[in-house]
Amino acid sequence: MVPQVCRNQPDLERSRKGRVGDDLVWGQRRGHPGTTRPAFRIPNQSRNNCRQGQRVVSSCQNLDRDAPPVAKDQRSKYLKNQFGDKASEKAERSSEVTGKYAAVCLDVAAAKMIPCLDIFTGMTTAEGNSDKDDVSRFFWDGLHFSETGHAFVSEALEKAIHTHFPTLEVRPCSATGQFNNSGSACNDLVTSGPYHDQIKSKKTWQEAFD
Repeated sequence: MVPQVCRNQPDLERSRKGRVGDDLVWGQRRGHPGTTRPAFRIPNQSRNNCRQGQRVVSSCQNLDRDAPPVAKDQRSKYLKNQFGDKASEKAERSSEVTGKYAAVCLDVAAAKMIPCLDIFTGMTTAEGNSDKDDVSRFFWDGLHFSETGHAFVSEALEKAIHTHFPTLEVRPCSATGQFNNSGSACNDLVTSGPYHDQIKSKKTWQEAFD
């Protein structure tokens, strides 16, 4: 779920006072001092995302996800390198905040009876961690995934599909082990065109698709 960025202060004040169950999460934009503002609103945004998905197609299968943690020291170092003396002393995001957001995602998913990919818990309790904050290997700047982080999420997503949506799991080609040729298969997914290994043409790529 994508957090809603809140920019209108009067609306935020009304939200703070008038919405039951709404919480404002504060953060700093781009690590600059003096730019603290509400970064996103929870949990109503999570509920809205669920409702929007259900309106699009009532029979679709949904997999929610929460937010990953933040590698605090790595993020602070990155901001310092980027902005020098203009960088704020405190990083604009923290695991404490994203942990709260992740908890709300799990609660909303449970209420809607849909599975949730719990990336936050997965990374903070991953094998090899010295403690819950030992997550820097999953990021390149403390916030965005590194190659290791992408691989971790990919594996977690594959496991979630296998567990909750087995008919959507793609079986690799038995001869090549690839998932993207005519030897691969999936019960509930139909291809919209032939695989590359089924196309027999002497035309060049440009001639075929121009």
